[in-house]
Amino acid sequence: MLATQVSLEINEIGEDAGRIYDYLRQNGESTLAALKKSLKMSNDSAAYALGWLAREGRIDMRRKGTSVRIFTV
Repeated sequence: MLATQVSLEINEIGEDAGRIYDYLRQNGESTLAALKKSLKMSNDSAAYALGWLAREGRIDMRRKGTSVRIFTV
């Protein structure tokens, strides 16, 4: 049962990563707060998905003032 639960969570993270990537491709760079609001994501879901995308080399982040901007590469 645990393997099935973990597998479902990984699938959800992958789906969330896809939603974030599509959003960034269509709208350009964004802050974490704006992404979460636009996509109606929790802190954890957004963080896991961003980690997934960063590990794949699909996004990068840079500090701009007091916020961090997220963008596709």
